[in-house]
Amino acid sequence: MSGFDQRDGLIWFNGEMIPWTDAQVHLLTHALHYGSAVFEGMRAVLFDGVFRWDLLAGAMTLNIVYLGIGAALFLWSFQVARRHGLLLQTGE
Repeated sequence: MSGFDQRDGLIWFNGEMIPWTDAQVHLLTHALHYGSAVFEGMRAVLFDGVFRWDLLAGAMTLNIVYLGIGAALFLWSFQVARRHGLLLQTGE
């Protein structure tokens, strides 16, 4: 299997389809370190210069559901680990 830098085909980059090998992101890119790329999807709710509240509300609802599922799964696994004594005993 070849590395990601040697793939064939096209990839979406900076608003256009370009060859995979030409898509390069600088190591110090803000989105890479701080996650600001999550706001890239905000452009998806703008169609023909009209802001689509229904699409935004749907995306926000889905994100809240995913966050809730993640939090519930974390809390459940934490309780199971505590019950089985699998947590590290620090500070003793």
